[in-house]
Amino acid sequence: MRKPIIRTCLVCKKEFSSIKKIQECCSNRCSQKKKIERYGHFMTGKEHTQETKDKMRKAHLGKPMNIGKENPNWQEGVSRKWARHQLKGIPNCELCGKNKGLIVHHKDKNPENNERSNLIKVCKRCHLIKCHIQHYDKLKEIIRETKRDTNGRFKPTEEK
Repeated sequence: MRKPIIRTCLVCKKEFSSIKKIQECCSNRCSQKKKIERYGHFMTGKEHTQETKDKMRKAHLGKPMNIGKENPNWQEGVSRKWARHQLKGIPNCELCGKNKGLIVHHKDKNPENNERSNLIKVCKRCHLIKCHIQHYDKLKEIIRETKRDTNGRFKPTEEK
């Protein structure tokens, strides 16, 4: 094993011990400062000239902002993010009061209808049990029919 060498940091001038022969700085922070001093920050000294600014301004003049259907990334309707935004102030499930695993449920089951009166914030359990009860009943039947091994894990059912 090598013996540590006492060195002086090139940036902060503090003494530090190092096993590596090539280490010049005492910490990552000093190493980053040294790189910035040597090579410059990636944004240092980079400003647009007035000519470039004029070209950019001219290129955007008269063009409408790409909002909604004008945007090339438009995908018919309002996003689910908007629905979540509508219910931002509700911290808990509106049915059971839990505050984990919350999702937005559309009462009329139409994901494009994001009217506030059509939205309700529920936990995943309530969403399955109370909002999609027909699916929950099928799931309960499948679970009842599924056999478990001695460790409590599900075993695949044997088809006859």
